[in-house]
Amino acid sequence: MNLRAILQKYARSRQFREFCTNTRNAYTSDLDAFLRWVVRHHPTTEITDITCKLVQEYCISRLEGGVAIRTMRRQVSTLRGFCNFALDDGHIQSNPLLGFPWDDVEHAQIHCMPTLGLDEA
Repeated sequence: MNLRAILQKYARSRQFREFCTNTRNAYTSDLDAFLRWVVRHHPTTEITDITCKLVQEYCISRLEGGVAIRTMRRQVSTLRGFCNFALDDGHIQSNPLLGFPWDDVEHAQIHCMPTLGLDEA
């Protein structure tokens, strides 16, 4: 089963449907953004290809595009929940996003932040 099909299965799951409407909308948006990025940058990615390194690359790309670190934290949390579903459903052997290395992403954020021109004289 490909990544898109598993994402769709997650969106139809009882677990997903039990979230409140706002949470479902936010999670759907987060998962759609990740899938669009994957299709654009790594079109052959399967569920078993999701690694911390891939998600770090996704985060850094989004940060460079102006997404706030707080938003990225929520999006990674959404992806972690999706990976828990994929684990429970037998698509993966372990959740690759447990213990996600935020320090590396936050360090990269410093290099992505726009300068405010304060050091220019």
